[in-house]
Amino acid sequence: MVDGEIALHLHNYNTTGGELIMGSGRFVAPKALEVQLNDGGTRALAGDQVFLNVGTHAAIPPIRGLEAARPLTHIEAQELGYLPPRLVVLGGGYVGLEMAQAYRRFGSRVTTRGSGPSGHPAGPLVSYQINRQFSGWIPPPLVIRAFGAHCH
Repeated sequence: MVDGEIALHLHNYNTTGGELIMGSGRFVAPKALEVQLNDGGTRALAGDQVFLNVGTHAAIPPIRGLEAARPLTHIEAQELGYLPPRLVVLGGGYVGLEMAQAYRRFGSRVTTRGSGPSGHPAGPLVSYQINRQFSGWIPPPLVIRAFGAHCH
């Protein structure tokens, strides 16, 4: 599933005539980058304006016993060939909440675990947006539960 989505987005991007450079970069001077290309080699880039669109990588937190349970990242969870009856989602940011909501809608019983300072499992920006959208309609502690997931 994920490979197909990536291929589709790369195809759509390539039709724009733009250049997509995949790799890890670092600034070597003002407005100048050096990129270690994913397929090998190095490339120097410079420009009057530099816009960063940084991605992230899934990380499994160092929780005792978690590695032995063989947890899934969001990538493997999208490629799972069956519907788990119960699921715990660690992380209450955008990706974690989307994953929890999707699996709940498919029929899994979902529990999310997060450590947001606002009391919601989501990070502060997500919590702010959820509260802003639903204030006066659903009491704040129940907002996340309205999506069908248990939050702790």
